Amino acid sequence: MNTIRFGSEHLPLNVLPGDSLAAREPLDDIPAWSIAEFSRRLHQAGFGRFLDRGKPLVVVNDAFRPTPTGRVLAAIRETYPDFRADFIVACGNHPAPHPDEIESIFAGYAIPDDSRLFFHDAHDLRAMVPAGIVDGQPIHLNRILFDYPAVIVIGSVEPHYFAGFTGGRKSLIPGLCDEQTTRRNHALAVSPAAQPLRLAGNPVAGHLDRVMAAVTWPPLFSIQLVTGRDQTPLDCFCGDLAASFAEAVA
Repeated sequence: MNTIRFGSEHLPLNVLPGDSLAAREPLDDIPAWSIAEFSRRLHQAGFGRFLDRGKPLVVVNDAFRPTPTGRVLAAIRETYPDFRADFIVACGNHPAPHPDEIESIFAGYAIPDDSRLFFHDAHDLRAMVPAGIVDGQPIHLNRILFDYPAVIVIGSVEPHYFAGFTGGRKSLIPGLCDEQTTRRNHALAVSPAAQPLRLAGNPVAGHLDRVMAAVTWPPLFSIQLVTGRDQTPLDCFCGDLAASFAEAVA
């Protein structure tokens, strides 16, 4: 029986007669990520000046995304020893992580006692604010996002089976939005143009673009990674959310 990893579980993957399945290994022979290079890119993108805005909120992926969040946070603290932040797990429509999953999300980083940890609940509209209108429908986002003078988004970019690529803006939509916005976005996946590795002409990606354009976001600083096996960082791109996502996709 073939299996595929999803979050902390392994789900059965049934291959029908006449289908074929081949395992492909990641291209881990490219130069590996280093803290020194990461620090250089943070500095180049003005991360220190961004922190001068005040204590930031850091948006992190839940356990269903292979993002080495803890390693990134540990590298930030090594570069900026005074770094302090609060955190929100971008659960999207997933349930809040259980303790073991929280430990895996932040593996390698000890959350300070003076930091707060939030979990997004896509079903709780009382915890959200109207943030814009797209295609005649309201967009609701977690109100905590707008309570901070600065927001850091840590993501990893991988092929997505109908959105083209995950990472980048997907930490915010569907990561921190209401259930109905996610449903409207995912309903577009029935189009033949909603394909892995495709952004141009992909209606799912196009809807995400329209949402991003419709919302007045707080100041954002993006850290997007490309990873190999076992969540090993291979490269990172920092600064503007759209630009860093595009660089990681390339």
